[in-house]
Amino acid sequence: MPETIAQEPLRVLQLSDGKAGHENQAAGLLQALQAHRRLDVEKLSVASKWGALLRAPRPSQIQTPDLIIGAGNRTHFALLRCRQRYGGKAVVLMKPSLPLSLFDACIIPAHDTPPARDNVFISQGALNSMSAEGEHAPDKTIVLLGGPSKHYRWDNQRVLEQVSTIATHAPGAHLVLAGSRRTPPQLLDQLRTAEIANAEVVPVEDTGPGWLREQLAASAHCWVSPDSVSMVYEALTAGVAVGLLSLDEMGQSRVARGIEGLVTNGQVRPYDAWLSDPTLPQAAPINEAGRCAQWILERWPGLGA
Repeated sequence: MPETIAQEPLRVLQLSDGKAGHENQAAGLLQALQAHRRLDVEKLSVASKWGALLRAPRPSQIQTPDLIIGAGNRTHFALLRCRQRYGGKAVVLMKPSLPLSLFDACIIPAHDTPPARDNVFISQGALNSMSAEGEHAPDKTIVLLGGPSKHYRWDNQRVLEQVSTIATHAPGAHLVLAGSRRTPPQLLDQLRTAEIANAEVVPVEDTGPGWLREQLAASAHCWVSPDSVSMVYEALTAGVAVGLLSLDEMGQSRVARGIEGLVTNGQVRPYDAWLSDPTLPQAAPINEAGRCAQWILERWPGLGA
């Protein structure tokens, strides 16, 4: 970990819409910045997208921020209003609903095809708070299941058959089968009744903050349904070997193109390729939050001075 620079702390306003995925993106960036600088962070809730047009969220502690960060459409107007009222650099995570030129920095995944601009940082997937640290036990595999989406045609029976086949190729291994908010309850019931050897079925209600991080740190292998693009990148950040369950694409969406890029680069292995060679590649971990934090600090070296 880089040495912390003995400087005044960076004052950060984090604008939050309360959504778990957006919170994870912000947490990843804050965690990465903290590896270089001390931070004073105040989180402000953004009640509505349009309310920020009338008034900016009011901080109680940090009146003159160095950075204002936000993820989610609800935070976009609030970012600009807070910068206008309190100063600081407005940093938006994910492609904004407003022109890119309005923000000081835009952190945008490559699958959103952002333009090459001085204020745009192009990341592999959305930022997250995972790290490659952990024991990564070779006899532990985690399977992360999504559900119906506009990018892939979901098929309970097809997923069940693939998970069962994966289990037969890992005799004696412990499998954690984790559902998400989109996972059909019927599939979890089918996985339980299938009595897959050494498998533990975990519904999303039984997970909590930090659960996925702990599971990935303990696992050497991870299978993910391709509709769960954020979990694919979390697994790659955690430094585990990643396989992709097979689902049919619903046209050439930006998400599907991003997943195909990972396959082409050898960072993940599709299920059909794994069937002919039942091993998973150990790709080098990615650290997009760390790269982004370094970019921000180099872009504005006087922050917090």
